[in-house]
Amino acid sequence: MLVLSTEEKLALLLSVLGPEAEQSALKSMNPTRANFVSKILDEYKVEPPSRDEVDYIVQDFNSYFSFALETLEPQLKNAGGKNAKSNSSNNSPSDAASSSSKPQPTYFDSVEPSGNVQADLNRLDPFQISEVLKNDHPKTVALVLRQLSNELTGSVLESLPSEIRNQAVVFLSQESTISPRIVDQVLNSTFASANAITVRMPVIDQSDTLAELMRTLSKNVRQELLEKISEDNEELAATIKSKLYVFDDFSRLGDRDVQKVLGASPTEKLALALQNTEPELKSKILDNMSKRARQSVEEEMEYMTDVAEEDVDAARVLFEAVIGQLDDAGEITLK
Repeated sequence: MLVLSTEEKLALLLSVLGPEAEQSALKSMNPTRANFVSKILDEYKVEPPSRDEVDYIVQDFNSYFSFALETLEPQLKNAGGKNAKSNSSNNSPSDAASSSSKPQPTYFDSVEPSGNVQADLNRLDPFQISEVLKNDHPKTVALVLRQLSNELTGSVLESLPSEIRNQAVVFLSQESTISPRIVDQVLNSTFASANAITVRMPVIDQSDTLAELMRTLSKNVRQELLEKISEDNEELAATIKSKLYVFDDFSRLGDRDVQKVLGASPTEKLALALQNTEPELKSKILDNMSKRARQSVEEEMEYMTDVAEEDVDAARVLFEAVIGQLDDAGEITLK
Protein backbone atom coordinates (compact mmCIF):
# COMPACT_ATOMS: atom_id res chain seq x y z
CA MET A 1 0.00 0.00 0.00
CA LEU A 2 1.30 3.45 -0.93
CA VAL A 3 2.14 5.84 1.88
CA LEU A 4 2.16 9.47 0.74
CA SER A 5 2.34 12.80 2.52
CA THR A 6 -0.44 15.36 2.13
CA GLU A 7 1.70 17.36 -0.32
CA GLU A 8 2.49 14.24 -2.34
CA LYS A 9 -1.18 13.35 -2.53
CA LEU A 10 -2.03 16.89 -3.60
CA ALA A 11 0.70 16.89 -6.24
CA LEU A 12 -0.50 13.54 -7.54
CA LEU A 13 -4.08 14.78 -7.76
CA LEU A 14 -3.00 18.02 -9.47
CA SER A 15 -1.01 16.03 -12.01
CA VAL A 16 -4.25 14.27 -12.91
CA LEU A 17 -6.28 17.50 -13.03
CA GLY A 18 -3.86 19.17 -15.46
CA PRO A 19 -1.77 22.37 -15.87
CA GLU A 20 -4.59 24.86 -15.30
CA ALA A 21 -5.48 23.31 -11.95
CA GLU A 22 -1.79 23.14 -11.02
CA GLN A 23 -1.29 26.88 -11.64
CA SER A 24 -4.43 27.86 -9.71
CA ALA A 25 -3.49 25.68 -6.76
CA LEU A 26 0.14 26.77 -6.54
CA LYS A 27 -0.84 30.44 -6.59
CA SER A 28 -3.16 29.96 -3.62
CA MET A 29 -0.68 28.04 -1.42
CA ASN A 30 1.79 29.50 1.01
CA PRO A 31 5.30 29.72 -0.55
CA THR A 32 6.76 26.81 1.42
CA ARG A 33 4.04 24.33 0.47
CA ALA A 34 3.88 25.63 -3.11
CA ASN A 35 7.63 25.13 -3.52
CA PHE A 36 7.45 21.57 -2.17
CA VAL A 37 4.44 20.60 -4.32
CA SER A 38 6.01 22.26 -7.37
CA LYS A 39 9.15 20.15 -7.00
CA ILE A 40 7.08 16.97 -6.88
CA LEU A 41 5.14 18.08 -9.97
CA ASP A 42 8.44 18.71 -11.79
CA GLU A 43 9.50 15.17 -10.93
CA TYR A 44 6.25 13.84 -12.36
CA LYS A 45 6.97 15.66 -15.63
CA VAL A 46 10.26 13.77 -15.92
CA GLU A 47 8.86 10.50 -14.61
CA PRO A 48 5.03 10.45 -14.77
CA PRO A 49 3.17 8.78 -11.88
CA SER A 50 2.62 5.07 -12.25
CA ARG A 51 -0.76 3.52 -12.92
CA ASP A 52 -0.83 2.27 -9.34
CA GLU A 53 -0.27 5.80 -8.04
CA VAL A 54 -3.01 7.25 -10.24
CA ASP A 55 -5.40 4.48 -9.19
CA TYR A 56 -4.51 5.18 -5.57
CA ILE A 57 -5.35 8.87 -5.71
CA VAL A 58 -8.49 8.25 -7.75
CA GLN A 59 -9.65 5.63 -5.27
CA ASP A 60 -9.07 8.04 -2.40
CA PHE A 61 -10.53 10.98 -4.30
CA ASN A 62 -13.64 11.03 -2.11
CA SER A 63 -11.48 11.46 0.96
CA TYR A 64 -9.22 14.17 -0.37
CA PHE A 65 -11.42 16.14 -2.76
CA SER A 66 -12.42 18.73 -0.17
CA PHE A 67 -8.81 19.54 0.65
CA ALA A 68 -8.00 19.90 -3.04
CA LEU A 69 -11.07 22.00 -3.70
CA GLU A 70 -10.32 24.39 -0.85
CA THR A 71 -6.80 24.78 -2.21
CA LEU A 72 -8.05 25.43 -5.73
CA GLU A 73 -10.75 27.84 -4.62
CA PRO A 74 -9.46 29.71 -1.56
CA GLN A 75 -12.58 31.76 -0.99
CA LEU A 76 -13.25 30.82 2.61
CA LYS A 77 -12.53 33.83 4.76
CA ASN A 78 -11.71 34.02 8.45
CA ALA A 79 -15.19 32.88 9.41
CA GLY A 80 -14.01 32.30 12.94
CA GLY A 81 -13.18 35.95 13.53
CA LYS A 82 -15.22 38.30 15.62
CA ASN A 83 -16.89 39.83 12.58
CA ALA A 84 -18.29 36.42 11.61
CA LYS A 85 -20.20 36.00 14.85
CA SER A 86 -23.95 36.31 14.74
CA ASN A 87 -26.37 36.93 17.56
CA SER A 88 -28.34 33.76 18.23
CA SER A 89 -31.57 35.62 18.86
CA ASN A 90 -31.46 37.60 15.62
CA ASN A 91 -29.55 35.67 12.99
CA SER A 92 -30.26 32.40 11.25
CA PRO A 93 -27.79 30.06 9.47
CA SER A 94 -28.79 31.62 6.15
CA ASP A 95 -27.73 35.05 7.41
CA ALA A 96 -24.24 33.76 8.08
CA ALA A 97 -23.96 32.40 4.55
CA SER A 98 -25.18 35.52 2.80
CA SER A 99 -21.77 37.20 2.82
CA SER A 100 -20.13 34.45 0.77
CA SER A 101 -20.90 32.15 -2.12
CA LYS A 102 -19.83 29.25 0.07
CA PRO A 103 -21.78 28.21 3.17
CA GLN A 104 -20.26 29.69 6.30
CA PRO A 105 -20.49 28.56 9.93
CA THR A 106 -23.02 30.27 12.22
CA TYR A 107 -21.64 31.42 15.55
CA PHE A 108 -23.73 31.82 18.70
CA ASP A 109 -22.98 34.28 21.49
CA SER A 110 -23.02 32.80 24.97
CA VAL A 111 -26.16 33.69 26.95
CA GLU A 112 -25.44 35.01 30.43
CA PRO A 113 -27.72 33.21 32.94
CA SER A 114 -30.29 35.59 34.38
CA GLY A 115 -31.58 33.36 37.18
CA ASN A 116 -34.74 32.60 35.17
CA VAL A 117 -33.91 29.42 33.27
CA GLN A 118 -37.14 29.48 31.26
CA ALA A 119 -36.37 32.97 29.98
CA ASP A 120 -32.76 31.97 29.31
CA LEU A 121 -33.83 28.96 27.22
CA ASN A 122 -35.99 31.21 25.09
CA ARG A 123 -32.98 33.36 24.30
CA LEU A 124 -31.15 30.46 22.66
CA ASP A 125 -31.17 29.49 18.99
CA PRO A 126 -33.47 26.59 17.98
CA PHE A 127 -30.43 24.69 16.67
CA GLN A 128 -28.70 24.79 20.06
CA ILE A 129 -31.76 23.36 21.81
CA SER A 130 -32.54 20.72 19.18
CA GLU A 131 -28.93 19.51 19.20
CA VAL A 132 -29.25 18.76 22.92
CA LEU A 133 -32.76 17.30 22.76
CA LYS A 134 -32.31 15.07 19.70
CA ASN A 135 -30.74 12.33 21.83
CA ASP A 136 -33.09 12.70 24.81
CA HIS A 137 -36.20 10.72 25.69
CA PRO A 138 -39.33 12.17 24.01
CA LYS A 139 -40.84 12.77 27.44
CA THR A 140 -37.86 14.95 28.37
CA VAL A 141 -38.14 16.73 25.04
CA ALA A 142 -41.80 17.51 25.75
CA LEU A 143 -40.91 18.78 29.22
CA VAL A 144 -38.46 21.30 27.76
CA LEU A 145 -40.72 22.31 24.88
CA ARG A 146 -43.46 23.28 27.34
CA GLN A 147 -41.18 26.06 28.60
CA LEU A 148 -40.55 27.58 25.18
CA SER A 149 -42.51 30.10 23.15
CA ASN A 150 -44.75 28.67 20.44
CA GLU A 151 -42.48 29.99 17.71
CA LEU A 152 -39.35 28.53 19.26
CA THR A 153 -41.13 25.22 19.96
CA GLY A 154 -42.11 24.95 16.31
CA SER A 155 -38.57 25.62 15.11
CA VAL A 156 -37.08 23.08 17.52
CA LEU A 157 -39.64 20.43 16.53
CA GLU A 158 -38.82 20.88 12.86
CA SER A 159 -35.14 20.23 13.58
CA LEU A 160 -35.70 17.05 15.57
CA PRO A 161 -35.65 13.53 14.05
CA SER A 162 -39.18 12.57 12.99
CA GLU A 163 -39.45 9.66 15.44
CA ILE A 164 -38.50 11.85 18.42
CA ARG A 165 -40.71 14.68 17.17
CA ASN A 166 -43.79 12.48 16.79
CA GLN A 167 -43.45 10.92 20.24
CA ALA A 168 -42.73 14.28 21.88
CA VAL A 169 -45.94 15.72 20.45
CA VAL A 170 -47.89 12.87 22.03
CA PHE A 171 -46.40 13.71 25.42
CA LEU A 172 -47.08 17.40 24.85
CA SER A 173 -50.77 16.60 24.46
CA GLN A 174 -50.83 14.92 27.88
CA GLU A 175 -50.89 16.58 31.28
CA SER A 176 -47.48 16.70 32.92
CA THR A 177 -47.10 15.00 36.33
CA ILE A 178 -43.38 15.67 36.74
CA SER A 179 -42.41 17.43 39.96
CA PRO A 180 -41.24 21.07 39.73
CA ARG A 181 -37.90 20.11 41.22
CA ILE A 182 -37.15 17.62 38.42
CA VAL A 183 -38.41 20.09 35.83
CA ASP A 184 -36.01 22.69 37.17
CA GLN A 185 -33.09 20.24 37.04
CA VAL A 186 -33.87 19.23 33.46
CA LEU A 187 -34.22 22.82 32.30
CA ASN A 188 -30.96 23.90 33.89
CA SER A 189 -29.12 20.91 32.42
CA THR A 190 -30.60 21.54 28.98
CA PHE A 191 -29.74 25.24 29.10
CA ALA A 192 -26.15 24.59 30.17
CA SER A 193 -25.59 22.04 27.39
CA ALA A 194 -27.30 24.12 24.71
CA ASN A 195 -25.53 27.32 25.76
CA ALA A 196 -22.20 25.48 25.36
CA ILE A 197 -22.89 24.97 21.64
CA THR A 198 -21.19 27.97 20.07
CA VAL A 199 -21.10 27.11 16.36
CA ARG A 200 -23.23 25.49 13.71
CA MET A 201 -21.26 24.11 10.79
CA PRO A 202 -22.94 24.40 7.38
CA VAL A 203 -24.39 21.29 5.78
CA ILE A 204 -22.63 20.96 2.44
CA ASP A 205 -24.07 18.71 -0.23
CA GLN A 206 -21.13 16.49 -1.15
CA SER A 207 -22.58 15.80 -4.58
CA ASP A 208 -22.79 19.54 -5.37
CA THR A 209 -19.17 20.08 -4.41
CA LEU A 210 -17.95 17.06 -6.35
CA ALA A 211 -20.01 17.97 -9.42
CA GLU A 212 -18.54 21.48 -9.36
CA LEU A 213 -15.04 20.05 -9.32
CA MET A 214 -15.84 17.39 -11.93
CA ARG A 215 -16.99 20.05 -14.38
CA THR A 216 -13.42 21.39 -14.51
CA LEU A 217 -11.98 18.03 -15.59
CA SER A 218 -11.62 16.48 -19.02
CA LYS A 219 -14.31 13.98 -19.98
CA ASN A 220 -11.93 10.99 -19.75
CA VAL A 221 -10.65 11.85 -16.28
CA ARG A 222 -14.16 12.70 -15.12
CA GLN A 223 -15.50 9.36 -16.31
CA GLU A 224 -12.68 7.48 -14.60
CA LEU A 225 -13.33 9.23 -11.29
CA LEU A 226 -17.08 8.64 -11.54
CA GLU A 227 -16.48 4.94 -12.09
CA LYS A 228 -14.29 4.78 -9.01
CA ILE A 229 -16.83 6.63 -6.88
CA SER A 230 -19.58 4.36 -8.22
CA GLU A 231 -17.72 1.31 -6.94
CA ASP A 232 -18.16 2.62 -3.39
CA ASN A 233 -21.40 4.56 -3.74
CA GLU A 234 -23.54 4.13 -6.86
CA GLU A 235 -26.17 6.57 -5.62
CA LEU A 236 -23.62 9.34 -5.05
CA ALA A 237 -22.06 8.78 -8.48
CA ALA A 238 -25.49 8.95 -10.14
CA THR A 239 -26.34 12.17 -8.27
CA ILE A 240 -23.03 13.76 -9.25
CA LYS A 241 -23.58 12.81 -12.87
CA SER A 242 -27.05 14.38 -12.84
CA LYS A 243 -25.50 17.68 -11.70
CA LEU A 244 -22.62 17.82 -14.18
CA TYR A 245 -24.61 19.80 -16.71
CA VAL A 246 -26.48 23.06 -16.18
CA PHE A 247 -28.84 25.11 -18.31
CA ASP A 248 -26.15 27.77 -18.80
CA ASP A 249 -24.15 25.15 -20.73
CA PHE A 250 -26.11 26.32 -23.76
CA SER A 251 -23.67 29.26 -23.81
CA ARG A 252 -20.78 26.78 -24.27
CA LEU A 253 -22.30 25.29 -27.43
CA GLY A 254 -21.93 26.30 -31.04
CA ASP A 255 -25.07 27.15 -32.99
CA ARG A 256 -25.35 23.73 -34.65
CA ASP A 257 -25.01 22.01 -31.27
CA VAL A 258 -27.68 24.28 -29.76
CA GLN A 259 -29.97 23.18 -32.55
CA LYS A 260 -29.18 19.52 -31.86
CA VAL A 261 -30.06 19.93 -28.18
CA LEU A 262 -33.30 21.75 -28.97
CA GLY A 263 -34.22 19.11 -31.51
CA ALA A 264 -33.89 16.38 -28.89
CA SER A 265 -35.57 18.34 -26.08
CA PRO A 266 -39.19 18.89 -25.01
CA THR A 267 -39.43 22.40 -26.48
CA GLU A 268 -42.90 22.84 -25.01
CA LYS A 269 -41.02 23.43 -21.73
CA LEU A 270 -38.61 25.97 -23.22
CA ALA A 271 -40.65 29.07 -22.40
CA LEU A 272 -40.67 28.01 -18.76
CA ALA A 273 -36.97 27.12 -18.74
CA LEU A 274 -36.05 30.52 -20.21
CA GLN A 275 -37.64 32.46 -17.36
CA ASN A 276 -35.14 34.81 -15.65
CA THR A 277 -32.24 33.81 -17.92
CA GLU A 278 -29.57 36.28 -18.98
CA PRO A 279 -30.50 38.17 -22.18
CA GLU A 280 -27.43 36.84 -24.04
CA LEU A 281 -28.26 33.22 -23.26
CA LYS A 282 -31.93 33.71 -24.13
CA SER A 283 -31.01 35.27 -27.47
CA LYS A 284 -28.52 32.50 -28.26
CA ILE A 285 -31.21 29.85 -27.80
CA LEU A 286 -34.02 31.70 -29.56
CA ASP A 287 -31.77 32.64 -32.50
CA ASN A 288 -31.33 28.94 -33.21
CA MET A 289 -35.04 28.28 -33.60
CA SER A 290 -37.26 28.61 -36.63
CA LYS A 291 -39.15 31.89 -36.94
CA ARG A 292 -42.48 30.24 -36.13
CA ALA A 293 -41.12 28.27 -33.15
CA ARG A 294 -39.42 31.37 -31.76
CA GLN A 295 -42.60 33.45 -32.01
CA SER A 296 -44.54 30.73 -30.23
CA VAL A 297 -42.04 30.58 -27.35
CA GLU A 298 -41.85 34.37 -27.03
CA GLU A 299 -45.65 34.70 -26.97
CA GLU A 300 -45.89 32.01 -24.31
CA MET A 301 -43.26 33.77 -22.20
CA GLU A 302 -45.22 37.02 -22.34
CA TYR A 303 -48.22 35.38 -20.71
CA MET A 304 -46.22 33.72 -17.95
CA THR A 305 -46.52 35.51 -14.61
CA ASP A 306 -45.61 34.55 -11.04
CA VAL A 307 -43.74 31.45 -12.18
CA ALA A 308 -42.47 29.33 -9.28
CA GLU A 309 -38.71 28.92 -9.15
CA GLU A 310 -39.03 25.18 -8.61
CA ASP A 311 -41.08 24.90 -11.81
CA VAL A 312 -38.38 26.71 -13.76
CA ASP A 313 -35.71 24.43 -12.29
CA ALA A 314 -37.75 21.33 -13.15
CA ALA A 315 -38.06 22.49 -16.77
CA ARG A 316 -34.35 23.22 -17.06
CA VAL A 317 -33.44 19.77 -15.78
CA LEU A 318 -35.04 18.29 -18.91
CA PHE A 319 -32.70 20.29 -21.16
CA GLU A 320 -29.68 19.63 -18.94
CA ALA A 321 -30.31 15.90 -19.27
CA VAL A 322 -30.32 16.15 -23.07
CA ILE A 323 -27.07 18.15 -23.04
CA GLY A 324 -25.52 15.43 -20.88
CA GLN A 325 -26.74 12.61 -23.10
CA LEU A 326 -25.49 14.23 -26.31
CA ASP A 327 -22.16 15.16 -24.73
CA ASP A 328 -21.64 11.60 -23.49
CA ALA A 329 -22.42 10.32 -26.96
CA GLY A 330 -19.93 12.73 -28.51
CA GLU A 331 -22.62 14.39 -30.62
CA ILE A 332 -21.98 17.89 -29.27
CA THR A 333 -18.92 19.74 -28.01
CA LEU A 334 -18.90 21.89 -24.89
CA LYS A 335 -16.32 24.66 -25.23
